[in-house]
Amino acid sequence: MGTLMRLGIFSHNFQGRQVLVTGGTRGIGRCISKMMADAGAKVLITGTQTDWDLCDENINYRKVDFGIQEDLDNFLDYAADINFDICVNNAAINIKNTLNDLNNDDWSEVLKVNVTAPFQIIKEVSLNMKKNMYGRIVNISSLWSFMSASRRGAYAASKHALNGLTITSAAELAPYNVLVNSLSPGFVMTDMTQSMLTDDEIENITHNIPLKRMATPKEIATVACFLASSHNTYITGQNIIADGGFSTCRG
Repeated sequence: MGTLMRLGIFSHNFQGRQVLVTGGTRGIGRCISKMMADAGAKVLITGTQTDWDLCDENINYRKVDFGIQEDLDNFLDYAADINFDICVNNAAINIKNTLNDLNNDDWSEVLKVNVTAPFQIIKEVSLNMKKNMYGRIVNISSLWSFMSASRRGAYAASKHALNGLTITSAAELAPYNVLVNSLSPGFVMTDMTQSMLTDDEIENITHNIPLKRMATPKEIATVACFLASSHNTYITGQNIIADGGFSTCRG
């Protein structure tokens, strides 16, 4: 499961930890879930599909649509009975449209899934973390949380807000040894990326990345696992950017 796993750095780091990964059925979320489970964690993942094919003794699945308030409320009631040590807020949606064509319902749905759900989840899981004087929360943000492009109004706004939530949560939870960070990936070569972009579009994007390639999901997951691990003892309130230099080093 990647270089760090082969070296054993995470081999027992998550042993016995209770972990929540929202949006954990594919891409980055799937890799995070598998890495932590392989390192001994008990992982609960959420997704919108009816069931999931990778459940085992260390991974459980629960269907949740965070765009539906009743679903979110029911999940929060369920999660209240689990003593989570680690929470990874990865679930997100993106509805692309220009500001003039973006309707209020789409705007609200993006904000509900990308900001409101993480806010309410952090409120819930942090209660036990504070009692235990230990916790790690990682919010999967985006390159578009600090820059943007056309047709990303709702998504960019939601990720900017998520970073703000990260900073506030980090400040409030620091006295309880609960560390909260955002992780902002750049372009990642997932199945969704390959299905949505043509070869020419992928080539144009990678041309503008100093490393001349997109990240793999495992590369991003490895950073998330470090932030969520007990190896991280002093990083909190930060937005960690993993974009191959795209945002700062373009020629």
